[in-house]
Amino acid sequence: MAFNYPQLVGGGAFNIFLFIQFFRTLPKELDEAAKIDGANSLQVFVGILLPSVKSVMLAVLVMALVYNWNDFFNPLIYLNSNEKFTIAIGLQFFKGSQGNVQIGQMMAMALISLMPVLVIFATCQKYFIQGIKMSGLKG
Repeated sequence: MAFNYPQLVGGGAFNIFLFIQFFRTLPKELDEAAKIDGANSLQVFVGILLPSVKSVMLAVLVMALVYNWNDFFNPLIYLNSNEKFTIAIGLQFFKGSQGNVQIGQMMAMALISLMPVLVIFATCQKYFIQGIKMSGLKG
């Protein structure tokens, strides 16, 4: 499967915007307190800023996963054997050549293809809520 790597690792424009906006909400006092305690810039980033950005990283990860999971055209271009086709391409096989659609089987497969994304979202949901609670933190 051909991944869109910039989107996957957070290089998309929306993902960068999301990270920048979240970093702007963090109070500067956290950095200053760590500097006074003797931490260098790398220690401030790894020890203080990176753990607080966990919710944004998970949001970007889920959005990139959904983007790549539902991608239709990249696998269609790069893959040339039926054994390697993705689920998004496989759903198109339920459409007949005469325009008839096997709607029952297509909806069942669409529901099955949605399950992994729903499971990942359900397991990461507590981090989304935690990020929302932390953004309302009073100093």
